[in-house]
Amino acid sequence: PPKTTELVTQYAMTELESLGFLKMDLLGLKNLTLIDRVVKLIEHHHGVKLNIDKLPLDDQKTFALLCEGKTSGVFQLESDGLKDVLRKLQPDKFEDIIAVNALYRPGPLGSGMVDDFIERRHGRQEIKYLFPELAPVLEETYGVIVYQEQVMKIASTIGGYSLGEADILRRAMGKKKAEVMAEQRHIFLTKAQARNFDGEKAGELFDLMAYFAGYGFNKSHSAAYALIAYQTAYLKANFASEFMACLISLETKDAEKMAFYLQEAKDMALTLLPPDINTSKIEFSVVNGAILFGLQGIKNVGHTSLTDILAQRSAKGPFKDLLNLCKRIELRTSNKRVLENLIYAGALDTLPGNRAQKLQELARIIEIATERKKAELTGQMDLFGFSVSPTKEGDELYAFPAVPDLSDKEKLEKEKEVVGFYISSHPLESYQKYLKRCNLVSFTEALQQALNSNEMEYFVTCAGLIKSQRTITTKKGDKMAFVAIEDASGTAEIVVFPRVYQKVAAWLDNHQVFIVKGAVDTMSQQKCKIKANEFVPIDLLFDHLPIAQVSLELPHAFDETLVEELKQTLRPGKTALNFIYQEQGKNLVLATKIKTSLDAEIIEAIEKLNIDIEMIL
Repeated sequence: PPKTTELVTQYAMTELESLGFLKMDLLGLKNLTLIDRVVKLIEHHHGVKLNIDKLPLDDQKTFALLCEGKTSGVFQLESDGLKDVLRKLQPDKFEDIIAVNALYRPGPLGSGMVDDFIERRHGRQEIKYLFPELAPVLEETYGVIVYQEQVMKIASTIGGYSLGEADILRRAMGKKKAEVMAEQRHIFLTKAQARNFDGEKAGELFDLMAYFAGYGFNKSHSAAYALIAYQTAYLKANFASEFMACLISLETKDAEKMAFYLQEAKDMALTLLPPDINTSKIEFSVVNGAILFGLQGIKNVGHTSLTDILAQRSAKGPFKDLLNLCKRIELRTSNKRVLENLIYAGALDTLPGNRAQKLQELARIIEIATERKKAELTGQMDLFGFSVSPTKEGDELYAFPAVPDLSDKEKLEKEKEVVGFYISSHPLESYQKYLKRCNLVSFTEALQQALNSNEMEYFVTCAGLIKSQRTITTKKGDKMAFVAIEDASGTAEIVVFPRVYQKVAAWLDNHQVFIVKGAVDTMSQQKCKIKANEFVPIDLLFDHLPIAQVSLELPHAFDETLVEELKQTLRPGKTALNFIYQEQGKNLVLATKIKTSLDAEIIEAIEKLNIDIEMIL
């Protein structure tokens, strides 16, 4: 028997319409859930009750965000290609967003319509109308026929069509059947000439309409989508913390997307607070403008477990230590693996003991807590000598034996494993002194500089952490590699050709952080792709990558003693040496004829003299 009484049909839309039925598509968008949550969070934190349907459609912050292409998380405007179109177009009114939504599809992109639209928008291409009467119809899209409604309006304006007739013409044009088109062309020309329009120009106009009708989009559909796009962009531009917290919360089941949005939040200069068992909610939240990591963002920690933990926290206050936590929560749902992941993510860092101590003692603490729970049921002493009745809940704290904490590297590796993101810092941060000295650019900056240069090859020096590598054998039998490498700004692909691969093959498995010198491939506009000339582990920098020039910036007040100490520190070598110093409030550069050599020890000695170092590799 059927489970529901709903009517179901197997007939297609056209047959149903001919029978008098109306077909409607209803879409469920998680973006609407996002908007709803952000609005509620804004009201909670700012006391502002936004009416999302009455936002000002000329908000400067929103259009600035759109023009910069900072639209990750913005409905319909997230893709790299769309960000690029927005940066080129520089939208300044709501109608531009409607048009972008309609134009960013394979047909218009391939036909050159998008380029025409952008060029005309900036006045670099002349806008011509076959008839002056077309100006009111096409001026909002800079003379480009973008919408199906414009095709209908042209038919009405030039041919005197009724709206019903114009819709029949639009449908016919969309199907592009030769015999139907010939018939429609004749009707259009006859109607246009009857209204004293030039027949030849009317023919050109029909052909133009027919061409664009294949790509034309329904404006009412595009406008509805553009409104949701604008609403999400408005919230991101004006309430960034609330927007990003809700956005990340919606993506916790997709580790890659969550990590992407977490990085986006960092790039927006938003403070990201680590997860905390005593303050974090299940979802990501906002505290004094900072985003507080939500416990649901930690892998393998289920909703049942989190609901129980928060219920205990709400009923009896904060957890005192790991033993107190284990005694209070349901250990069948929050098992050893769940607790380990909470430790690795740093969610228990505010409780006594370092991460290594907690991990080492976890099994014993779970055992004690389990016995304690049993003892409470019977009122007996437990196996570990804890008396149930005299102590109050949480009075006794677990005494951890002295154990050195995990190394920064281990902490970060585990954070990446259980969250998909480095929370406490980025592995590159421990190399900041190197990166600062070498005056490197980020992958995002490298790509932007390369695209702005208009050169086929633009040479850069960057550094990053290896994420993955793929080795292939060329037709000649030589090995080469494609290496995915990340810095704080994003990921780049490094192409390591056979000549360079021979040198670096032994390093790829033994080192994590590399300096890359090479040419940015400007054909790859959405992702930084670098063809490596040099690819060297940062730890082996001085042994394998020559330093072409070093500049030493002397402190504002220096004397002969400092110069003498510096003289004793430097060694002869092959690196050109410059001095930067201040005289009468101006920075002066002194290029010397001296050639020096550098290694980690010499650099450290120089920096101890309060001298800043900048190297050109």
